[in-house]
Amino acid sequence: MTDHDDFAAFMQGDDDTRLRRLSAGEKVECRVVQIGGDSVFVDVGARADGRIPTTQLLGADGSPRVEVGQTLEATVVDPDAPGGPLLAVAFAGGAMIDTSALELARESGTPVEGKVTAVIKGGLEVDLGGVRAFCPASQAAAGYIADLTSLVGEQLMVIVIEVTDGGRSVVVSRKQALAAERKQAAQDATRKLAAGQILEGTVSSIQKFGAFVDLGGVEGLVHISELSTSHVDEAGDVVAVGETVQVKVLDIEPPQKPDAAPRIRLSMRALQQIEPGEQAQTGEVLTGEVVRMLPHGLVVRTDKGEGMVPMRELGLAPGADHRRAFPVGSELEVTATSTAAGRVRFSASKVEEVRARQDFDAYRAKRSLDDAASATLGSLGGLLGSMDRSALPPGPKPKPKPKPKPKPKPKPKQEAKAKPAATPKPQPALEPAPTPRLATDMVAAPSASPATPSATGPSAPDAAGPGDEASTPDAPKRRRIISRRGS
Repeated sequence: MTDHDDFAAFMQGDDDTRLRRLSAGEKVECRVVQIGGDSVFVDVGARADGRIPTTQLLGADGSPRVEVGQTLEATVVDPDAPGGPLLAVAFAGGAMIDTSALELARESGTPVEGKVTAVIKGGLEVDLGGVRAFCPASQAAAGYIADLTSLVGEQLMVIVIEVTDGGRSVVVSRKQALAAERKQAAQDATRKLAAGQILEGTVSSIQKFGAFVDLGGVEGLVHISELSTSHVDEAGDVVAVGETVQVKVLDIEPPQKPDAAPRIRLSMRALQQIEPGEQAQTGEVLTGEVVRMLPHGLVVRTDKGEGMVPMRELGLAPGADHRRAFPVGSELEVTATSTAAGRVRFSASKVEEVRARQDFDAYRAKRSLDDAASATLGSLGGLLGSMDRSALPPGPKPKPKPKPKPKPKPKPKQEAKAKPAATPKPQPALEPAPTPRLATDMVAAPSASPATPSATGPSAPDAAGPGDEASTPDAPKRRRIISRRGS
């Protein structure tokens, strides 16, 4: 043996130790490497790729329901078949169904396809490719079916649970096959799911804490707090069983047990977008209404969404009961402190601080504008002063200012005319006391020449008659003169 043969043998032996050896009935995990017309080739870790009939992997529309790189669970039917190990994900009724195949299906739990031929006492009669099998009524479906005749003529997948008397007595279960289908569908659907995806699903059930949505083989939970942006008292007020809804995948938790389904958290609230102008902004003061009480705070609804106000942000004294201080339905001024991950957090104790900051910012902005305006005016004045005014075009001549009209001098006040003094009434003249006449006075004096009568009237008023000496003030004087002349 040459050195080359020794090395080839060494490599052959090393490959044999590393390659997997398959046995009939073994349940294996395999990865799809190629999809052909008749077979789907899978990598099972053996020397040659395994083969699965394509008919076992077709969907309802007739196209393959697998893709390259997908992982499957299959049962080894013939590890030494020509062209590579023959595997099966299900046994189809036909030539390959015999007692040994049924035993293999029972040991591996591989589903077998059969046709319901009749309803018999206690269950259904199923034809498994020429082998008569019995399906109890309790195993005919996942739930209770009142009328089993609706299944007659249907092609069903069943699990072989008992084979006795050399294959003459075979008991199958459709219920277990449905459970296996749901598990496989859940694995396929979970493999395609990712956080952040937006999917369509059907509401399968409604509970007090939310609604379950079927995503095509796997169910996810929409918690009651994720049904709507507004407060929801009951999930039935928002969705109904059988309704098609759009959901967003929030999180996927792997199953805690091997046979358990993964926990998928969904949200409808995340798809109910709020307009940018209507979304609460950090530091904005809003007026809201208390809609729900929590052990560690309360929930406030505003025009820009709902948010929680923690106990420490209520501004209450230590030990105070927030349920009494802020009952449901009361108004409360709050400010948004956080909007991360679509969850708004409010604070009532920071409202005054936010308002004071806003007032200060407004004052500072106004002061900055005033300073900038003053600096601009100063610069403009200096520029104009440094420019040569002769180079500037003459401006319009200033109009002469009109001379102010002289104010009219105030008229002097006219002195009030003195009223004429009242004319005193004439008092009667007092007659002088009579003087004693002398002897000489007794001589008749010559009478004055009589007054020449006026051509037009009586004599002059001052012409006194003989008996009128005392009628005028001059009469005594005249008498004295006469008297001297006579003497």
